[in-house]
Amino acid sequence: MEISSISLIEMELIYRSEKRGEHLLKDLAALAALPNVRYVALTPDVAVASVYLRQTLNLNFFDSHYAATALTLDRKIISFDQSYGRVPGLICIKPETI
Repeated sequence: MEISSISLIEMELIYRSEKRGEHLLKDLAALAALPNVRYVALTPDVAVASVYLRQTLNLNFFDSHYAATALTLDRKIISFDQSYGRVPGLICIKPETI
């Protein structure tokens, strides 16, 4: 499984905003220990695609990065978020189906 490294930034921001910082280190360590997971780094191409998706499809910052990353890989994303349905060529897989 491949996961955008941007998700780690989002996780840090959420924990900070929810004042759950004391749990962050343990939870990040648990993510790092997951088998068969590869974190995909942000590239200039993904950043450009992300901006384009935000400007044309009105996706939020993080959703646009996740969609752009998925489009550069296998064009699939696992999410409950219905906004990914607006992204041409992206296949959204509901988590409960896997």
